[in-house]
Amino acid sequence: MLCPTRRSPRSSAASPVPPRWPPILSFHGVEIHAAHGYLFNQFLSPLVNQRTDRWGGSLENRMRLLIETVREVRAATSDQFLIAVKLNSADFQRGGFDAEDSLAVARSLEQEGIDLLEISGGTFENAAMVAGASQRESTRKREAYFLEFAERFSQEVSVPLMLTGGFRSRQGMNDALDSGAVDIVGLARPITYEPDLPQRLLDGTAEKSLVTPKTLGHKNIDDLLNSAWHQQQIARMGRGKAVRPDRGPVIALAIALLTTARDLLLPRLAPS
Repeated sequence: MLCPTRRSPRSSAASPVPPRWPPILSFHGVEIHAAHGYLFNQFLSPLVNQRTDRWGGSLENRMRLLIETVREVRAATSDQFLIAVKLNSADFQRGGFDAEDSLAVARSLEQEGIDLLEISGGTFENAAMVAGASQRESTRKREAYFLEFAERFSQEVSVPLMLTGGFRSRQGMNDALDSGAVDIVGLARPITYEPDLPQRLLDGTAEKSLVTPKTLGHKNIDDLLNSAWHQQQIARMGRGKAVRPDRGPVIALAIALLTTARDLLLPRLAPS
């Protein structure tokens, strides 16, 4: 269970974001992750956010952190700097952040002048963003997990929409784009299996991703296992190493458990 956010605000510096990021960073843009149960999503959720100050309660208050962060990023960069936001279509939890909340936040983000809105859904308590096996047959055929939400969003906001989650074939991606509901297709897990997949899809040498779910036969374990497997591939790429598509599920799970144990125990064992 996610822990409720603090009822009283933490003290902070007067200006937590520097007035201008160092030019050496040379970023063309940034995406603010407000989905999947992470901090911004926790503030947006009426289920998790139990604050009684200006950061909780009404939706206007709950979205305040996200909106003010967008403003701070814009103030710290330039009008040409691209700002994207990843937003849950819904948390898929009773009493949580729902589609109506999401649409209202999307409208507010549009007023703030964001350049791209990425639609996703779920949290790590209800991982709709990866739970392909539990999707309806119609959703599996269309591949995209949140295309129905994107179709509705496209009628409500004019911000370019990106949809990530479930895409595996060139046909499925083209169908989503041809529907007019989305402007950009995002790929996540297929890239950790085949980093060159986008280029091969574009040049016609590939029709679909070869990535398949890893399984040990237990849903909750499999959810953890698949997240861990792909995170390990991302870590390898970050270190300049090739991905290991042949890594077995047992090895991936063992690495995940050992890494978690190390991260938990080492700070406690370190001399004070």
